[in-house]
Amino acid sequence: MFKHIIQKFHRAKVPSRELVLISSFFKEADDYSLYYEAEQAIESVFDWYEYSDTPHSAHMNNGGYFPARTSGSLELKKLSQCVCTLIQRNALPVIISNSCQSFKACLTSFQTDKTGIINLNRKIDLASGINLIPVQNYTEITAEHINAELLSLGVDENAVLPFESQAAMSSGVQWLSSQAFYSADTEKLHHTLDPYIQRHERIALYIDLGSVVRKMIPTLYTSQFDSVLNVIQALITSEKLVLIHLTGDAESLLFSRETKKILDKIRTNHLSEYLTGS
Repeated sequence: MFKHIIQKFHRAKVPSRELVLISSFFKEADDYSLYYEAEQAIESVFDWYEYSDTPHSAHMNNGGYFPARTSGSLELKKLSQCVCTLIQRNALPVIISNSCQSFKACLTSFQTDKTGIINLNRKIDLASGINLIPVQNYTEITAEHINAELLSLGVDENAVLPFESQAAMSSGVQWLSSQAFYSADTEKLHHTLDPYIQRHERIALYIDLGSVVRKMIPTLYTSQFDSVLNVIQALITSEKLVLIHLTGDAESLLFSRETKKILDKIRTNHLSEYLTGS
């Protein structure tokens, strides 16, 4: 009992971290009409996310907008530098983007640390659309960031081809199926998460909004969505979370109730864990 009180007191002394919302948009083609809706939404997300009806929620600052046309563009480098600066001053960047390209760029901000990547996604890889090469995005990350390790949660194994799972296993990717993830209680979830968190110095969280928004997955119920919020809570509590990336390519994803719940969870849990230790 006394030990618990001491631990709680030490956690209560940790100052609240600054929350910074950054938006990015990656154009993969010259057809502007193809991306118009998503880009307009991403440009204006801060106006929607800035204010919260949830009491006692942390303020979220505007970190800017970084559109990009190619993976090696100057804008993505500027995004990486911005994220690096935020991490160095112990702020927590929350990036809204239509592509994992911005997430990969951000990971260059901490190449030397043993980094855990938690991927909330129906796919094994860090992708929101079709990926022609198995675990292509994760492989590109490890080519430059050898200390990165991927854990994918909520993977739809029925949609994973045998050669994809084999490539993932050979690359050292770990995953939990959607059935196991969304049916797990909090204790079982921590049984998977805690050892993973403990062996990494920093954790980056990637959330594919198309995999957690109920409108996109009719079989996903509110009680199951709690698993997503429990992961966020566990990572913030660990004090190892350095980056959150939300990926969505349509207004229906960016302005969904689930996305707002994720942001509210970050803002409220951010205060409760860092200020009260509860």
